[in-house]
Amino acid sequence: MSATQQPTANTRIAKNTAMLYVRMLFLTCISLYTVRITLQVLGAMDYGIYNVVANVIASLNFLVATMSSATQRFLSFHLGKGDIKSYNRAFSLLVWGFISLAVLIVIVGEAIGPWFVNDILVIPPDKLRAAGIVYQFTIITFVSSVMMVPYHAEIVANEKMGVYAYFSIADGLMRLGVVLLLQVVLSDKLVLYGGLLAIQGWVMWSIYFIYCKVKFPFCKVSFVRDKALAKELGSYTGWNLFGTISGMLTVQGQSVLLNMFFGPLVNTAKAIGDKVYTTVVNFSVNFFMAVSPQIVKAYAAGEMERMLNLGVKSSKISFFLLAVLSFPLLCVMPGILGLWLGKSEVSTEMIMFARLLLCYSLVVALEPPVTQMIRATGKIKNYQLKVGLWTLSYIPVAALVLWLGAPPSSSVVTLIALYLWVMVVRVRIAHRLVGLSYGMYWREVVLPIIKVSAILGAAYVGVSRLSLPGGILWLCLQLMAALLVSCGVTWVFGLSRTDRSFVIGIIRKRILHKD
Repeated sequence: MSATQQPTANTRIAKNTAMLYVRMLFLTCISLYTVRITLQVLGAMDYGIYNVVANVIASLNFLVATMSSATQRFLSFHLGKGDIKSYNRAFSLLVWGFISLAVLIVIVGEAIGPWFVNDILVIPPDKLRAAGIVYQFTIITFVSSVMMVPYHAEIVANEKMGVYAYFSIADGLMRLGVVLLLQVVLSDKLVLYGGLLAIQGWVMWSIYFIYCKVKFPFCKVSFVRDKALAKELGSYTGWNLFGTISGMLTVQGQSVLLNMFFGPLVNTAKAIGDKVYTTVVNFSVNFFMAVSPQIVKAYAAGEMERMLNLGVKSSKISFFLLAVLSFPLLCVMPGILGLWLGKSEVSTEMIMFARLLLCYSLVVALEPPVTQMIRATGKIKNYQLKVGLWTLSYIPVAALVLWLGAPPSSSVVTLIALYLWVMVVRVRIAHRLVGLSYGMYWREVVLPIIKVSAILGAAYVGVSRLSLPGGILWLCLQLMAALLVSCGVTWVFGLSRTDRSFVIGIIRKRILHKD
Protein backbone atom coordinates (compact mmCIF):
# COMPACT_ATOMS: atom_id res chain seq x y z
CA MET A 1 0.00 0.00 0.00
CA SER A 2 1.37 3.39 -0.99
CA ALA A 3 1.89 6.31 1.38
CA THR A 4 -1.25 7.98 0.06
CA GLN A 5 -3.35 4.83 0.31
CA GLN A 6 -2.46 4.01 3.90
CA PRO A 7 -3.82 7.26 5.41
CA THR A 8 -6.99 6.67 3.38
CA ALA A 9 -7.37 3.19 4.86
CA ASN A 10 -6.65 4.50 8.37
CA THR A 11 -9.17 7.29 7.90
CA ARG A 12 -11.74 4.73 6.75
CA ILE A 13 -11.09 2.74 9.94
CA ALA A 14 -11.59 5.87 12.04
CA LYS A 15 -14.76 6.83 10.16
CA ASN A 16 -16.21 3.32 10.43
CA THR A 17 -15.31 3.19 14.11
CA ALA A 18 -17.13 6.49 14.69
CA MET A 19 -20.24 5.14 12.94
CA LEU A 20 -20.15 1.99 15.03
CA TYR A 21 -19.77 4.01 18.22
CA VAL A 22 -22.83 6.10 17.41
CA ARG A 23 -24.66 2.82 16.89
CA MET A 24 -23.32 1.43 20.16
CA LEU A 25 -24.30 4.44 22.24
CA PHE A 26 -27.83 4.29 20.89
CA LEU A 27 -28.11 0.54 21.35
CA THR A 28 -26.67 0.71 24.87
CA CYS A 29 -29.48 2.98 26.00
CA ILE A 30 -32.08 0.73 24.36
CA SER A 31 -30.49 -2.45 25.73
CA LEU A 32 -30.24 -1.23 29.32
CA TYR A 33 -33.85 -0.10 29.33
CA THR A 34 -35.01 -3.29 27.59
CA VAL A 35 -33.34 -5.57 30.15
CA ARG A 36 -34.84 -3.61 33.05
CA ILE A 37 -38.37 -3.80 31.63
CA THR A 38 -37.95 -7.46 30.65
CA LEU A 39 -36.84 -8.40 34.17
CA GLN A 40 -39.78 -6.51 35.67
CA VAL A 41 -42.36 -7.93 33.25
CA LEU A 42 -41.18 -11.55 33.29
CA GLY A 43 -39.95 -11.65 36.88
CA ALA A 44 -36.64 -13.08 38.10
CA MET A 45 -37.81 -16.71 37.77
CA ASP A 46 -39.11 -16.51 34.17
CA TYR A 47 -36.16 -14.35 33.11
CA GLY A 48 -33.74 -16.94 34.45
CA ILE A 49 -35.71 -19.77 32.80
CA TYR A 50 -35.66 -18.02 29.41
CA ASN A 51 -31.91 -17.47 29.57
CA VAL A 52 -31.01 -21.01 30.57
CA VAL A 53 -33.43 -22.54 28.01
CA ALA A 54 -32.12 -20.24 25.28
CA ASN A 55 -28.59 -21.30 26.20
CA VAL A 56 -29.42 -24.91 25.34
CA ILE A 57 -29.92 -24.13 21.64
CA ALA A 58 -27.38 -21.29 21.78
CA SER A 59 -24.82 -23.95 22.66
CA LEU A 60 -25.02 -24.82 18.96
CA ASN A 61 -23.65 -21.35 18.29
CA PHE A 62 -20.23 -22.95 17.91
CA LEU A 63 -21.33 -24.05 14.43
CA VAL A 64 -22.40 -20.52 13.54
CA ALA A 65 -19.23 -19.01 15.00
CA THR A 66 -17.09 -21.46 13.07
CA MET A 67 -18.64 -20.64 9.70
CA SER A 68 -19.00 -16.95 10.57
CA SER A 69 -15.27 -16.52 11.13
CA ALA A 70 -14.63 -18.45 7.91
CA THR A 71 -17.06 -16.19 6.07
CA GLN A 72 -15.42 -13.01 7.34
CA ARG A 73 -11.96 -14.25 6.55
CA PHE A 74 -12.68 -15.59 3.04
CA LEU A 75 -14.75 -12.63 1.85
CA SER A 76 -12.20 -10.09 3.13
CA PHE A 77 -9.32 -12.14 1.69
CA HIS A 78 -10.83 -12.31 -1.80
CA LEU A 79 -11.68 -8.60 -1.71
CA GLY A 80 -8.09 -7.88 -0.68
CA LYS A 81 -6.89 -9.81 -3.74
CA GLY A 82 -9.28 -7.81 -5.93
CA ASP A 83 -10.71 -10.96 -7.51
CA ILE A 84 -14.49 -10.43 -7.77
CA LYS A 85 -15.06 -13.77 -9.53
CA SER A 86 -13.46 -15.79 -6.75
CA TYR A 87 -15.29 -13.58 -4.22
CA ASN A 88 -18.62 -14.49 -5.81
CA ARG A 89 -17.81 -18.20 -5.84
CA ALA A 90 -16.75 -18.10 -2.18
CA PHE A 91 -19.95 -16.26 -1.23
CA SER A 92 -22.13 -18.84 -2.99
CA LEU A 93 -20.37 -21.75 -1.30
CA LEU A 94 -20.75 -20.04 2.07
CA VAL A 95 -24.49 -19.40 1.64
CA TRP A 96 -25.11 -23.04 0.78
CA GLY A 97 -23.04 -24.01 3.77
CA PHE A 98 -25.24 -21.93 6.07
CA ILE A 99 -28.40 -23.46 4.60
CA SER A 100 -26.99 -26.91 5.41
CA LEU A 101 -26.07 -25.69 8.89
CA ALA A 102 -29.61 -24.41 9.51
CA VAL A 103 -31.04 -27.83 8.64
CA LEU A 104 -28.51 -29.52 10.94
CA ILE A 105 -29.42 -27.18 13.81
CA VAL A 106 -33.11 -28.05 13.54
CA ILE A 107 -32.35 -31.79 13.53
CA VAL A 108 -29.91 -31.68 16.46
CA GLY A 109 -32.02 -29.19 18.39
CA GLU A 110 -35.16 -31.31 18.17
CA ALA A 111 -33.22 -34.45 19.04
CA ILE A 112 -31.54 -33.30 22.27
CA GLY A 113 -33.45 -30.23 23.38
CA PRO A 114 -36.65 -31.63 24.94
CA TRP A 115 -34.68 -34.23 26.94
CA PHE A 116 -32.24 -31.60 28.19
CA VAL A 117 -34.97 -29.11 29.17
CA ASN A 118 -37.18 -31.67 30.93
CA ASP A 119 -34.61 -33.94 32.56
CA ILE A 120 -31.39 -31.99 33.07
CA LEU A 121 -32.24 -28.36 33.74
CA VAL A 122 -33.66 -27.31 37.11
CA ILE A 123 -37.05 -25.80 36.17
CA PRO A 124 -40.17 -25.64 38.39
CA PRO A 125 -42.79 -28.23 37.27
CA ASP A 126 -45.45 -25.59 36.58
CA LYS A 127 -43.05 -23.88 34.15
CA LEU A 128 -42.00 -26.93 32.13
CA ARG A 129 -44.69 -26.56 29.44
CA ALA A 130 -43.87 -22.89 28.88
CA ALA A 131 -40.14 -23.70 28.83
CA GLY A 132 -40.75 -26.33 26.13
CA ILE A 133 -42.65 -23.87 23.92
CA VAL A 134 -39.99 -21.20 24.43
CA TYR A 135 -37.37 -23.74 23.39
CA GLN A 136 -39.14 -24.26 20.03
CA PHE A 137 -39.27 -20.51 19.46
CA THR A 138 -35.58 -20.32 20.34
CA ILE A 139 -34.76 -22.77 17.55
CA ILE A 140 -36.69 -20.62 15.05
CA THR A 141 -34.90 -17.48 16.24
CA PHE A 142 -31.52 -19.17 16.10
CA VAL A 143 -32.03 -20.39 12.53
CA SER A 144 -32.74 -16.80 11.44
CA SER A 145 -29.47 -15.66 13.01
CA VAL A 146 -27.65 -18.47 11.17
CA MET A 147 -29.08 -17.45 7.80
CA MET A 148 -28.18 -13.81 8.48
CA VAL A 149 -24.43 -14.44 8.89
CA PRO A 150 -23.28 -14.47 5.23
CA TYR A 151 -25.16 -11.24 4.49
CA HIS A 152 -23.87 -9.56 7.62
CA ALA A 153 -20.36 -10.69 6.67
CA GLU A 154 -20.80 -9.27 3.17
CA ILE A 155 -21.66 -5.84 4.58
CA VAL A 156 -18.68 -5.91 6.97
CA ALA A 157 -16.24 -7.19 4.32
CA ASN A 158 -17.26 -4.30 2.06
CA GLU A 159 -16.81 -1.98 5.09
CA LYS A 160 -20.36 -0.55 4.91
CA MET A 161 -20.38 0.17 8.64
CA GLY A 162 -22.94 2.95 8.37
CA VAL A 163 -25.48 0.53 6.92
CA TYR A 164 -24.63 -2.03 9.58
CA ALA A 165 -25.16 0.64 12.24
CA TYR A 166 -28.61 1.55 10.91
CA PHE A 167 -29.66 -2.11 10.75
CA SER A 168 -28.44 -2.73 14.29
CA ILE A 169 -30.42 0.26 15.57
CA ALA A 170 -33.52 -1.09 13.83
CA ASP A 171 -32.90 -4.45 15.52
CA GLY A 172 -32.64 -2.79 18.93
CA LEU A 173 -35.83 -0.79 18.41
CA MET A 174 -37.71 -3.94 17.41
CA ARG A 175 -36.54 -5.72 20.55
CA LEU A 176 -37.65 -2.76 22.64
CA GLY A 177 -41.05 -2.90 20.92
CA VAL A 178 -41.34 -6.59 21.83
CA VAL A 179 -40.76 -5.84 25.52
CA LEU A 180 -43.17 -2.89 25.56
CA LEU A 181 -45.86 -5.08 24.00
CA LEU A 182 -45.43 -7.59 26.85
CA GLN A 183 -46.65 -4.94 29.29
CA VAL A 184 -50.13 -4.75 27.75
CA VAL A 185 -50.92 -8.46 27.30
CA LEU A 186 -52.39 -10.85 29.85
CA SER A 187 -51.36 -14.19 28.29
CA ASP A 188 -48.28 -16.21 29.25
CA LYS A 189 -45.62 -13.52 28.92
CA LEU A 190 -42.72 -15.99 28.82
CA VAL A 191 -44.16 -17.82 25.80
CA LEU A 192 -45.16 -14.60 24.04
CA TYR A 193 -41.67 -13.17 24.58
CA GLY A 194 -40.09 -16.16 22.82
CA GLY A 195 -42.58 -16.01 19.94
CA LEU A 196 -42.17 -12.30 19.29
CA LEU A 197 -38.38 -12.60 19.30
CA ALA A 198 -38.67 -15.39 16.69
CA ILE A 199 -40.71 -13.11 14.40
CA GLN A 200 -38.31 -10.22 14.97
CA GLY A 201 -35.31 -12.38 14.01
CA TRP A 202 -36.76 -13.29 10.62
CA VAL A 203 -37.76 -9.69 9.91
CA MET A 204 -34.12 -8.66 10.43
CA TRP A 205 -32.92 -11.47 8.13
CA SER A 206 -35.24 -10.14 5.40
CA ILE A 207 -33.79 -6.65 5.77
CA TYR A 208 -30.19 -7.90 5.42
CA PHE A 209 -31.08 -10.16 2.49
CA ILE A 210 -32.89 -7.46 0.50
CA TYR A 211 -30.14 -4.88 1.03
CA CYS A 212 -27.35 -7.22 -0.09
CA LYS A 213 -29.40 -8.37 -3.07
CA VAL A 214 -29.81 -4.77 -4.24
CA LYS A 215 -26.43 -3.24 -3.34
CA PHE A 216 -24.10 -6.15 -4.14
CA PRO A 217 -25.45 -7.65 -7.39
CA PHE A 218 -22.10 -9.36 -8.05
CA CYS A 219 -22.80 -11.60 -5.04
CA LYS A 220 -25.45 -13.79 -6.59
CA VAL A 221 -26.03 -17.20 -5.05
CA SER A 222 -25.48 -19.99 -7.56
CA PHE A 223 -24.52 -23.66 -7.62
CA VAL A 224 -20.72 -23.73 -7.55
CA ARG A 225 -18.40 -26.63 -8.31
CA ASP A 226 -14.97 -25.55 -7.18
CA LYS A 227 -13.24 -28.44 -5.45
CA ALA A 228 -10.12 -26.46 -4.57
CA LEU A 229 -12.06 -23.63 -2.95
CA ALA A 230 -14.46 -26.04 -1.25
CA LYS A 231 -11.52 -28.03 0.12
CA GLU A 232 -9.82 -24.86 1.39
CA LEU A 233 -13.04 -23.66 3.01
CA GLY A 234 -13.78 -27.12 4.44
CA SER A 235 -10.30 -27.51 5.90
CA TYR A 236 -10.38 -24.05 7.45
CA THR A 237 -13.88 -24.57 8.85
CA GLY A 238 -13.11 -28.07 10.10
CA TRP A 239 -10.10 -27.01 12.17
CA ASN A 240 -11.86 -23.88 13.30
CA LEU A 241 -14.73 -26.07 14.49
CA PHE A 242 -12.59 -27.71 17.16
CA GLY A 243 -11.52 -24.38 18.61
CA THR A 244 -15.04 -23.01 18.48
CA ILE A 245 -16.46 -26.05 20.28
CA SER A 246 -14.08 -25.37 23.14
CA GLY A 247 -15.27 -21.76 23.24
CA MET A 248 -18.90 -22.91 23.22
CA LEU A 249 -18.30 -25.26 26.13
CA THR A 250 -16.63 -22.47 28.05
CA VAL A 251 -19.47 -19.97 27.65
CA GLN A 252 -22.57 -22.16 27.55
CA GLY A 253 -21.18 -24.82 29.87
CA GLN A 254 -20.67 -22.20 32.55
CA SER A 255 -24.40 -21.37 32.56
CA VAL A 256 -25.34 -25.06 32.76
CA LEU A 257 -22.92 -25.67 35.64
CA LEU A 258 -24.32 -22.72 37.58
CA ASN A 259 -27.85 -23.99 36.99
CA MET A 260 -26.99 -27.50 38.15
CA PHE A 261 -25.20 -26.34 41.31
CA PHE A 262 -27.28 -23.29 42.29
CA GLY A 263 -30.58 -23.17 40.29
CA PRO A 264 -32.31 -20.53 38.06
CA LEU A 265 -31.87 -17.52 40.39
CA VAL A 266 -28.10 -17.67 40.04
CA ASN A 267 -28.62 -17.92 36.27
CA THR A 268 -30.54 -14.65 36.53
CA ALA A 269 -27.63 -13.02 38.39
CA LYS A 270 -25.20 -14.38 35.78
CA ALA A 271 -27.49 -13.17 32.95
CA ILE A 272 -27.42 -9.62 34.35
CA GLY A 273 -23.63 -9.81 34.62
CA ASP A 274 -23.49 -11.09 31.04
CA LYS A 275 -25.60 -8.14 29.89
CA VAL A 276 -23.20 -5.68 31.54
CA TYR A 277 -20.28 -7.58 29.98
CA THR A 278 -21.87 -7.61 26.52
CA THR A 279 -22.83 -3.95 26.65
CA VAL A 280 -19.34 -2.80 27.58
CA VAL A 281 -17.35 -5.23 25.44
CA ASN A 282 -19.31 -4.22 22.34
CA PHE A 283 -17.49 -0.89 22.41
CA SER A 284 -14.24 -2.76 21.86
CA VAL A 285 -15.87 -5.11 19.36
CA ASN A 286 -17.08 -2.14 17.33
CA PHE A 287 -13.57 -0.78 17.01
CA PHE A 288 -12.15 -4.15 15.97
CA MET A 289 -15.00 -4.71 13.50
CA ALA A 290 -13.72 -1.65 11.64
CA VAL A 291 -10.12 -2.94 11.73
CA SER A 292 -10.71 -6.65 11.07
CA PRO A 293 -11.25 -6.52 7.27
CA GLN A 294 -8.14 -4.36 6.89
CA ILE A 295 -5.96 -6.94 8.69
CA VAL A 296 -7.01 -9.72 6.30
CA LYS A 297 -6.85 -7.48 3.23
CA ALA A 298 -3.33 -6.32 4.20
CA TYR A 299 -2.18 -9.95 4.46
CA ALA A 300 -3.80 -10.84 1.13
CA ALA A 301 -1.99 -7.90 -0.50
CA GLY A 302 1.35 -8.95 1.04
CA GLU A 303 1.59 -5.90 3.32
CA MET A 304 2.94 -7.76 6.36
CA GLU A 305 4.32 -4.75 8.23
CA ARG A 306 1.01 -2.92 8.03
CA MET A 307 -0.88 -6.04 9.12
CA LEU A 308 1.34 -6.46 12.20
CA ASN A 309 1.00 -2.79 13.11
CA LEU A 310 -2.78 -2.98 12.78
CA GLY A 311 -2.93 -6.13 14.91
CA VAL A 312 -0.74 -4.79 17.68
CA LYS A 313 -2.28 -1.32 17.79
CA SER A 314 -5.83 -2.67 17.77
CA SER A 315 -5.04 -5.07 20.65
CA LYS A 316 -3.86 -2.21 22.81
CA ILE A 317 -6.60 0.22 21.82
CA SER A 318 -9.30 -2.43 22.30
CA PHE A 319 -8.08 -3.00 25.85
CA PHE A 320 -7.92 0.70 26.69
CA LEU A 321 -11.35 1.41 25.27
CA LEU A 322 -12.74 -1.15 27.70
CA ALA A 323 -10.54 -0.01 30.60
CA VAL A 324 -11.77 3.57 30.27
CA LEU A 325 -15.39 2.37 30.48
CA SER A 326 -14.91 -0.47 32.96
CA PHE A 327 -13.12 1.46 35.70
CA PRO A 328 -16.04 3.82 36.46
CA LEU A 329 -18.50 0.90 36.39
CA LEU A 330 -16.35 -1.17 38.74
CA CYS A 331 -16.23 1.70 41.20
CA VAL A 332 -20.01 2.30 41.36
CA MET A 333 -21.46 -1.05 40.25
CA PRO A 334 -24.01 -1.36 43.10
CA GLY A 335 -25.41 2.09 42.34
CA ILE A 336 -25.48 1.43 38.59
CA LEU A 337 -27.38 -1.85 38.96
CA GLY A 338 -29.75 -0.28 41.48
CA LEU A 339 -30.53 2.58 39.13
CA TRP A 340 -30.87 0.25 36.17
CA LEU A 341 -32.90 -2.60 37.65
CA GLY A 342 -34.29 -1.10 40.84
CA LYS A 343 -32.62 -1.63 44.23
CA SER A 344 -35.04 -4.40 45.21
CA GLU A 345 -33.96 -6.51 42.20
CA VAL A 346 -30.20 -6.26 42.81
CA SER A 347 -28.43 -9.11 44.62
CA THR A 348 -24.88 -9.54 45.85
CA GLU A 349 -24.35 -12.21 43.18
CA MET A 350 -25.35 -9.78 40.42
CA ILE A 351 -22.79 -7.22 41.60
CA MET A 352 -20.04 -9.83 41.90
CA PHE A 353 -20.74 -11.38 38.49
CA ALA A 354 -20.90 -7.96 36.81
CA ARG A 355 -17.58 -6.84 38.27
CA LEU A 356 -15.73 -10.06 37.50
CA LEU A 357 -17.11 -10.26 33.97
CA LEU A 358 -15.86 -6.71 33.35
CA CYS A 359 -12.39 -7.89 34.36
CA TYR A 360 -12.80 -10.88 32.04
CA SER A 361 -13.79 -8.55 29.19
CA LEU A 362 -10.44 -6.74 29.48
CA VAL A 363 -8.59 -10.01 28.86
CA VAL A 364 -10.94 -10.98 26.03
CA ALA A 365 -10.32 -7.64 24.28
CA LEU A 366 -6.72 -8.62 23.58
CA GLU A 367 -7.61 -11.77 21.65
CA PRO A 368 -9.43 -10.85 18.39
CA PRO A 369 -6.58 -8.92 16.67
CA VAL A 370 -4.02 -11.65 17.36
CA THR A 371 -6.45 -14.36 16.29
CA GLN A 372 -7.35 -12.46 13.11
CA MET A 373 -3.69 -12.23 12.09
CA ILE A 374 -3.42 -15.99 12.47
CA ARG A 375 -6.68 -16.64 10.62
CA ALA A 376 -5.57 -14.39 7.76
CA THR A 377 -2.93 -16.99 6.88
CA GLY A 378 -5.52 -19.78 6.68
CA LYS A 379 -3.07 -22.03 8.62
CA ILE A 380 -5.08 -22.62 11.75
CA LYS A 381 -4.63 -26.34 12.46
CA ASN A 382 -1.91 -26.00 15.09
CA TYR A 383 -3.55 -22.88 16.51
CA GLN A 384 -6.94 -24.51 17.04
CA LEU A 385 -5.46 -27.69 18.50
CA LYS A 386 -3.40 -25.89 21.13
CA VAL A 387 -5.90 -23.17 22.05
CA GLY A 388 -8.85 -25.55 21.90
CA LEU A 389 -7.28 -28.17 24.18
CA TRP A 390 -6.39 -25.56 26.78
CA THR A 391 -9.85 -24.01 26.63
CA LEU A 392 -11.57 -27.40 26.95
CA SER A 393 -9.97 -27.78 30.37
CA TYR A 394 -12.29 -25.07 31.75
CA ILE A 395 -15.40 -27.22 32.29
CA PRO A 396 -13.78 -29.97 34.45
CA VAL A 397 -11.75 -27.41 36.39
CA ALA A 398 -14.76 -25.15 37.02
CA ALA A 399 -16.93 -28.14 37.95
CA LEU A 400 -14.30 -29.28 40.45
CA VAL A 401 -14.05 -25.80 41.96
CA LEU A 402 -17.84 -25.57 42.40
CA TRP A 403 -18.05 -29.14 43.71
CA LEU A 404 -15.52 -28.26 46.40
CA GLY A 405 -17.94 -25.60 47.68
CA ALA A 406 -16.65 -22.43 46.02
CA PRO A 407 -19.18 -19.62 45.41
CA PRO A 408 -20.78 -19.10 41.96
CA SER A 409 -18.41 -16.22 41.13
CA SER A 410 -15.43 -18.59 41.28
CA SER A 411 -16.47 -19.88 37.85
CA VAL A 412 -15.57 -16.48 36.37
CA VAL A 413 -12.27 -16.27 38.30
CA THR A 414 -11.32 -19.64 36.85
CA LEU A 415 -12.23 -18.39 33.38
CA ILE A 416 -10.05 -15.27 33.73
CA ALA A 417 -7.01 -17.27 34.84
CA LEU A 418 -7.38 -19.76 31.99
CA TYR A 419 -7.90 -17.06 29.35
CA LEU A 420 -4.74 -15.21 30.41
CA TRP A 421 -2.67 -18.33 29.79
CA VAL A 422 -4.39 -19.06 26.47
CA MET A 423 -3.56 -15.50 25.39
CA VAL A 424 0.15 -16.32 25.88
CA VAL A 425 -0.32 -19.38 23.66
CA ARG A 426 -1.94 -17.24 20.94
CA VAL A 427 0.94 -14.75 20.87
CA ARG A 428 3.49 -17.56 20.54
CA ILE A 429 1.62 -19.02 17.56
CA ALA A 430 1.33 -15.57 15.92
CA HIS A 431 5.09 -15.17 16.36
CA ARG A 432 5.69 -18.35 14.39
CA LEU A 433 3.09 -17.82 11.64
CA VAL A 434 3.22 -14.10 10.87
CA GLY A 435 6.42 -12.96 12.57
CA LEU A 436 4.81 -11.10 15.48
CA SER A 437 7.78 -9.90 17.53
CA TYR A 438 7.70 -10.70 21.25
CA GLY A 439 9.55 -7.48 21.94
CA MET A 440 7.11 -5.47 19.85
CA TYR A 441 4.11 -7.00 21.58
CA TRP A 442 5.65 -6.43 25.02
CA ARG A 443 6.53 -2.79 24.33
CA GLU A 444 3.39 -1.85 22.44
CA VAL A 445 0.75 -3.88 24.30
CA VAL A 446 1.77 -5.61 27.53
CA LEU A 447 3.89 -2.91 29.20
CA PRO A 448 1.39 -0.04 28.66
CA ILE A 449 -1.43 -2.30 29.89
CA ILE A 450 0.51 -3.21 33.06
CA LYS A 451 1.13 0.48 33.80
CA VAL A 452 -2.49 1.52 33.32
CA SER A 453 -3.90 -1.52 35.14
CA ALA A 454 -1.63 -1.00 38.16
CA ILE A 455 -2.60 2.66 38.52
CA LEU A 456 -6.33 2.10 37.99
CA GLY A 457 -6.26 -0.95 40.26
CA ALA A 458 -4.71 1.06 43.08
CA ALA A 459 -7.29 3.81 42.52
CA TYR A 460 -10.13 1.25 42.65
CA VAL A 461 -8.88 -0.17 45.96
CA GLY A 462 -8.76 3.35 47.39
CA VAL A 463 -12.25 4.26 46.18
CA SER A 464 -13.77 0.98 47.42
CA ARG A 465 -12.72 1.88 50.98
CA LEU A 466 -14.50 5.23 50.92
CA SER A 467 -18.02 5.71 52.25
CA LEU A 468 -19.64 7.83 49.57
CA PRO A 469 -23.15 9.32 49.69
CA GLY A 470 -25.95 7.80 47.64
CA GLY A 471 -28.44 9.32 45.22
CA ILE A 472 -28.48 9.81 41.47
CA LEU A 473 -26.58 13.11 41.58
CA TRP A 474 -23.71 11.66 43.58
CA LEU A 475 -23.69 8.58 41.36
CA CYS A 476 -23.33 10.73 38.26
CA LEU A 477 -20.55 12.78 39.87
CA GLN A 478 -18.68 9.62 40.88
CA LEU A 479 -19.01 8.21 37.37
CA MET A 480 -17.74 11.41 35.79
CA ALA A 481 -14.80 11.64 38.19
CA ALA A 482 -13.86 7.98 37.63
CA LEU A 483 -14.20 8.41 33.86
CA LEU A 484 -11.87 11.41 33.92
CA VAL A 485 -9.34 9.44 35.96
CA SER A 486 -9.44 6.44 33.62
CA CYS A 487 -9.18 8.66 30.53
CA GLY A 488 -6.29 10.64 32.00
CA VAL A 489 -4.33 7.59 33.13
CA THR A 490 -4.83 5.87 29.77
CA TRP A 491 -3.86 8.97 27.78
CA VAL A 492 -0.67 9.60 29.78
CA PHE A 493 0.55 6.08 30.57
CA GLY A 494 -1.14 3.93 27.93
CA LEU A 495 -0.83 5.71 24.61
CA SER A 496 2.45 6.50 22.89
CA ARG A 497 3.23 9.88 21.38
CA THR A 498 2.34 8.53 17.94
CA ASP A 499 -0.99 7.19 19.23
CA ARG A 500 -1.88 10.55 20.79
CA SER A 501 -0.96 12.42 17.61
CA PHE A 502 -3.15 10.09 15.54
CA VAL A 503 -6.14 10.54 17.89
CA ILE A 504 -5.74 14.33 17.86
CA GLY A 505 -5.53 14.31 14.07
CA ILE A 506 -8.75 12.32 13.77
CA ILE A 507 -10.52 14.71 16.14
CA ARG A 508 -9.40 17.69 14.11
CA LYS A 509 -10.56 16.16 10.84
CA ARG A 510 -13.85 14.64 11.99
CA ILE A 511 -15.05 17.01 14.69
CA LEU A 512 -13.39 20.35 14.02
CA HIS A 513 -13.35 19.78 10.21
CA LYS A 514 -9.77 20.92 9.88
CA ASP A 515 -7.30 19.61 7.31
